[in-house]
Amino acid sequence: MDYVREMEYAFEDFRRRSRANLEELEEQQREARAAYDRAVEQAVAEELRFREEHAEEIEAARVAREERERLEAEARAERERVEAEAREQRESIARAASSRQTRGYAAPSDDDEWDDPDSRYYRRESWLV
Repeated sequence: MDYVREMEYAFEDFRRRSRANLEELEEQQREARAAYDRAVEQAVAEELRFREEHAEEIEAARVAREERERLEAEARAERERVEAEAREQRESIARAASSRQTRGYAAPSDDDEWDDPDSRYYRRESWLV
């Protein structure tokens, strides 16, 4: 028995089988890559066809969404305006109530401040705003 020849034969057989397996694996990878590329091309083509067939519906949905967003923005701005107006009225009522409670004029302590617009505000005759 020649063990060296048997080992060389076993190594050669191993190399041959490994090479065949690698070639088979590479072929499977090429086929999988080609199948993937075909699937991607088909999906893109279907997407384009769908967009072309439903272009009017897609555009109408986009316009409706933009209109809805515009209306919501206008409604939000109107709510904010009304809230600001109500806040100003509440503040004005609170100032008037405070003035009625003090039953007098608030005057600055410094004579130079009599010409100041803020001091005139507090010295006015009527607090009903």
